[in-house]
Amino acid sequence: MRFLFIIIICFVPFFVSAKEKVIFVTHPIPLMVESENKGVFIDLIHKFFEKTDVEVEIMLLPRNRAFDYFRNKKALILFPGVGPEPLGDTYLKTVNFYEKRDYLFYRKGDHYSSMQSLKGKIVGITNAYPYAQEILETKGVHFETAPSDEINFTKLGKKRIDAFLVEEFSGLSALKSSGAQGIVYDKEKPLSKLPVYMAVRDCEEGKKWYRFLNEKLKEMNKNAPLMDVVRAQFNP
Repeated sequence: MRFLFIIIICFVPFFVSAKEKVIFVTHPIPLMVESENKGVFIDLIHKFFEKTDVEVEIMLLPRNRAFDYFRNKKALILFPGVGPEPLGDTYLKTVNFYEKRDYLFYRKGDHYSSMQSLKGKIVGITNAYPYAQEILETKGVHFETAPSDEINFTKLGKKRIDAFLVEEFSGLSALKSSGAQGIVYDKEKPLSKLPVYMAVRDCEEGKKWYRFLNEKLKEMNKNAPLMDVVRAQFNP
């Protein structure tokens, strides 16, 4: 997937000592984090460090365990952070580099334009994923969790749930992987938007990498925003 990143990132003068190592921790997200070596966000990290002598280690764990790993100071950087995360008080947020836009996916022939239109219905969500609080507080809607986006799409295709709430592009990737048919969404009507960033431990070493990542992310946002790069894959 590295071909996605035809991104001109200007060189930012920054001192990085040889033989240094930085540990990231993340969790599986369709398209974005498919393995420790594959995914849109994974490629982004490697792109930033490709001209340094730094050893980059990316640990892939279930989402809650990834958060525990970061809180327990076993990793210096966690990504992606989405909206308000339960990471404690001692971390720094980089500039936002993506936006999590959640949409309702539903079976062709149905049409749900808002959470209010789903009162009395069952809406699938993915276990441990972050969602806008106002959505989760919608009265009259029953939320049912599943361990993955693919399972939620399978349930939707089999009419076990009425709709599935998921980020647009990771959702489209999971839909394809699930093999479910006859499922659509209204791309003009995102239900929520949450900022996506990297969380960096607030310590001397963390502040150094915080500055490094912020400069890289700002340059990327200026020259080739990640949302545009990902969108181009689905709308060539």
